[in-house]
Amino acid sequence: KVNMRSRYPKQISFIKEDNDELKVEYKNDVFEDVLKRAGSRPIIFISCLGRYQQGKTTINSGISGNLGYVVGNGNKETTKGVYIDGPYDINYLYQRFNISMREYFNGSELLTPLIYFFDIEGYDGIMHGDDLERNNKAFIEMCTPFLCLSSIFILLSEPNANVQEINNFIDRVKV
Repeated sequence: KVNMRSRYPKQISFIKEDNDELKVEYKNDVFEDVLKRAGSRPIIFISCLGRYQQGKTTINSGISGNLGYVVGNGNKETTKGVYIDGPYDINYLYQRFNISMREYFNGSELLTPLIYFFDIEGYDGIMHGDDLERNNKAFIEMCTPFLCLSSIFILLSEPNANVQEINNFIDRVKV
């Protein structure tokens, strides 16, 4: 079993109320500091999306093995904003899940990708008020830059989701 030291993901974006308007704030300095950990190695970003209280943070914690995430109780919205966690050497994740990979990176650590996880607050919540259209507009503005960086997406749908529900999600996040 592969273990790692737990650390707390860093908040890099959030929604705040300003004179009855929802505004998005980005913590560019925090984002840059976390990215500097990668040095000159290639980066893969993974985003986990879904409605509030569906287990996005639990999924990120489970995949990464990082117990430093603040996980909700299934009732109340917990993650506020966008958090970044990483980097994780891809070989650590291979070992963690007992995946035998042939050598893709010519044995060079500098070519081996590092993984960062974006933990994004859930959509359709009411933590920013009762106006879901207003909330979802701010949500889209907040997470779009991070979704654009991500090459891997994990979408947590409702149990027994149908195609229409997934299409509804796609309609919500169109920019």
